Amino acid sequence: MAMQLGNRLRTPEVQTRVQYSGRAGQSRVGEIRILLADDHTIIRSGLRLLFEQQPDFKVVAEAADGREAVELVSIHHPEIAVLDIGMPRLEGH
Repeated sequence: MAMQLGNRLRTPEVQTRVQYSGRAGQSRVGEIRILLADDHTIIRSGLRLLFEQQPDFKVVAEAADGREAVELVSIHHPEIAVLDIGMPRLEGH
């Protein structure tokens, strides 16, 4: 059985995972925690604006390089990481 959250359907398994992810900077029930990593500030700012227009998305951290992204993932434990694959200090390709 799926449940409606925002304008997306979410299965009970995903809802449970999001609801009980009690980590640093804990979100309210149903919020999807996002990390943005890009070496271009304008890209991160634009993505943040787009994501935060959705009531169930929350950008919890931003990184300007690959190493910072890895550190922030271990601190904030986001459900989603949006990563540029070509960044300084640890790239993804």
